[in-house]
Amino acid sequence: SLEEVRTALIKERPDVVYVFAPFSNPSLEFLENVGFHLMTVRNTYALKRGVPEQAPQLPEGYRLASLVDGIKPSEEALRDMAVTIGSPGRYFHDPRIKREEAIELYMSWLRNSLYQDYAQEVFAIFKGETMTGLITIKVKEDKGYIDLMGVLPSHQGSGLGSILHDRAVRD
Repeated sequence: SLEEVRTALIKERPDVVYVFAPFSNPSLEFLENVGFHLMTVRNTYALKRGVPEQAPQLPEGYRLASLVDGIKPSEEALRDMAVTIGSPGRYFHDPRIKREEAIELYMSWLRNSLYQDYAQEVFAIFKGETMTGLITIKVKEDKGYIDLMGVLPSHQGSGLGSILHDRAVRD
């Protein structure tokens, strides 16, 4: 019952509560009444329809690359992508975590995905030498999962996210 959960939360005082149930206003109100604040909503989606017959086209001047082929973005590019991907997340908004620590956390996640086989595939979009978008794919039990995805704010709205997503589901 909610009263049992409330009692346990007050007694244990955890820092974070993960809710694996459909989101509802009563659930949010309940958690806020015992002192929690919503940090992020993470959803998992399944692609129900088939892959579109025609892939979206890259805008002129951009190129798509598989990073498992040895392309290594600069540390500056990784930092820019870490900020882009991480800034909406809870680590960037937790007052106990310094901004630089949150950035380093996401940079470590990116490095592990790129260089430590954490991701089975990584696709990036470049404009010139600038990495403008990135998607990492993990495979578990013959299913692919998008782990990280981001497009630099200055390149958002140009279809790059759709191109990365399309490439991930086609691969």
